[in-house]
Parts: sequence; C-alpha cells; structure tokens
Amino acid sequence: MQTESVVTAPGPRNRHERRAMEAGHHQPRATQTKGLSERESLRREQQRRLAYSVDRFCEATDIGRSKTYELIRTGQLRAKKLGSKTLILAEDADPFLASLPDMPTAEAA
Repeated sequence: MQTESVVTAPGPRNRHERRAMEAGHHQPRATQTKGLSERESLRREQQRRLAYSVDRFCEATDIGRSKTYELIRTGQLRAKKLGSKTLILAEDADPFLASLPDMPTAEAA
C-alpha cells in the first residue's frame, strides 16, 4: 500500500495572519523560493535588509531577545526607534558581530 505525501503550506505566524486566513483574505507565505534552499533564501533576504526588527535580528543571529535588549541597554549594540518599533541597522549589526571575540582553540587553551 502506497501513501501519498501531502505538502502543506506553513501555518500563520501570528493572530493577524490566522484571522486573515480564516476570513479568506490571506494566503500564507511560502518558506522557500522555488529552486533555492532554505539557507540560500534566507541569505538573499538578509542581503536586501537595511535594518532588522529585534525579532528578525534575533532570528538571523540566534541571539535571544533578552540578550539583545541587554546589549542595546549597555550600549554594545546600537538601535533606533521608530515609534514603538526598535530597529537595528545592518550597518550597526555587522560591526557588533565582527567585534565578538573568537572562540579559543585547543592550542590556545
């Protein structure tokens, strides 16, 4: 007996997308561009960004929200405000990431 594999679109990411989908106004975004790997799609999306929201910065760098806000509060990471939105400019994120210390090697320990 063969089973069919069904590929489903990703679900809504927040309540607004869920409500729009329930009302029939919104189709969920595809997670991948056709023919590109997920990593390549993410890399291309990040190349076009001028600024990151805190959530996008955390997603892109795998740094937690609390740590990100701590870095902003202590002045280690610059951020801008647009109303209630906190933005981290790509031109500020790159030097911050480059300034992080290298991992020690076994030879250096």
